[in-house]
Amino acid sequence: MFEQMFSAAVTVFIGVAGCIGYFYGSNYLLDRLFPADLNENEVVIRNLRVQGVVRPWLFLGPALLLLIVYLIYPAIQTLWLSFHDKAGV
Repeated sequence: MFEQMFSAAVTVFIGVAGCIGYFYGSNYLLDRLFPADLNENEVVIRNLRVQGVVRPWLFLGPALLLLIVYLIYPAIQTLWLSFHDKAGV
């Protein structure tokens, strides 16, 4: 029983640490690719617009990918298999 609880706690810790690392890492990378502290006003405005468009997709992208892989693909595969026999025809 203790081993299962310890394993669950380690898994949760790794998951949370991975999410935090992804959050800070993706924001850091986005801020380095499109800096907003330049001297050129037009470039700063463009970079802020790009950051505003890209930043939500940094967080929605992995969630949508997991949703597609674990929910939508199996549902479509099940529907496809329901119209075929075990030979696949």
